[in-house]
Amino acid sequence: MATKPKQDKAVQAAEDAHIVASLESKIEAAEGLLAEKAEAESRAINTPNSIKDLGYRVAGTVVTLENQARWAMVHIAGIADDNVSSEDRAAYDSGSMLRYGESHPDQRYIVTTENLYIPESEKALETCAEKGIKYHVEVLNIYTCMGESQQAYGKHKESNPSLHGIYGTMRDDWSNYKGRVWKALTSKVKELSEGKTKRVAQANDFEVRCSKGFDELDKGVKNAFKRGDHTAIEPRYLASKAAFWETWKAYKA
Repeated sequence: MATKPKQDKAVQAAEDAHIVASLESKIEAAEGLLAEKAEAESRAINTPNSIKDLGYRVAGTVVTLENQARWAMVHIAGIADDNVSSEDRAAYDSGSMLRYGESHPDQRYIVTTENLYIPESEKALETCAEKGIKYHVEVLNIYTCMGESQQAYGKHKESNPSLHGIYGTMRDDWSNYKGRVWKALTSKVKELSEGKTKRVAQANDFEVRCSKGFDELDKGVKNAFKRGDHTAIEPRYLASKAAFWETWKAYKA
């Protein structure tokens, strides 16, 4: 019985490599299809399918923002008066950056020896290979960008203008984004605060007016006495004010 001749090891290795490469290519293609499907599903989930559906989604968004604003009013000192500490604002912005990073994925660049940044693509890689251009690949995102100090970023303008331009665009976009996100919260907080103040004022309208009137008289009695009005006797005024409030609070209709 004839035996099958042993295949040359080099030929076998080449065939194995080809099989592996083919499998890797198929896996990569499958992963790409899954990623595209996931992205399409995400768009479908987040995109209204009718005006009625839009109203439903926005209503949910408004309620969620109101709940978040109420939480902020309790946990972020000074937010209703636009007087938030730098630490609290930085913590808020760091959370916004996480969301920004999710919707702005990594950017891959081919970086030449002359520090020229070229968006990575098959064509760009083939061109580099054909022309013998030496390069390395860098991954840039909002974290690598904002991880640099303002001074370090500024130095790129002279030493690495290509990177400076990319980071400049990122910084501008991030600045606009975080500003909108912060304004969304503070505007809702202001709306809720003003509504509460208005309701309290309406419930205690005359009493509030009396209180504000006394606030003005507290200053006025002193100023009047300085101008020579000897009827503006502060002790008498304060005693009268105390008597007014005592009677006001004790009165029962």
